Amino acid sequence: STFASGLSISWTTASATSGGGALSLLAAPVVVADTSTGVGLAGAATSTAARSFTLPTKAKVPVGADAVLLQVSGRGGSAAGTLVVGSRGSLRAFGMAKNKWSHDLVLLPLSSARTVSVATTSIGSSARVTVLGYVA
Repeated sequence: STFASGLSISWTTASATSGGGALSLLAAPVVVADTSTGVGLAGAATSTAARSFTLPTKAKVPVGADAVLLQVSGRGGSAAGTLVVGSRGSLRAFGMAKNKWSHDLVLLPLSSARTVSVATTSIGSSARVTVLGYVA
């Protein structure tokens, strides 16, 4: 799909769990990226380019985990838009209203690099990524 802003997204099929592992929920959620406070990613979006971060140790996701369960929150900036989160060829997109927070749950496959990418079509938007659990 191509959005009015020019951001292009192609959906792929990827198995979230290659070994059929069990979902483990964390005792408490861990915020790993929050552009409104500078955790993991600095500042609101200034372009539609994807920004990436590596899951930190504090996320409590073991090395070798197949997938991570995330709560992804986005706050539209100067206009309504789309927030995209992805890793290992899998993307999830959801809409954001201008100046309002929207939330979604995402089970995202992980690569061995444990990298997560975030992109938006709304300049000035904010994103928050919180780890809720993992599949190992």
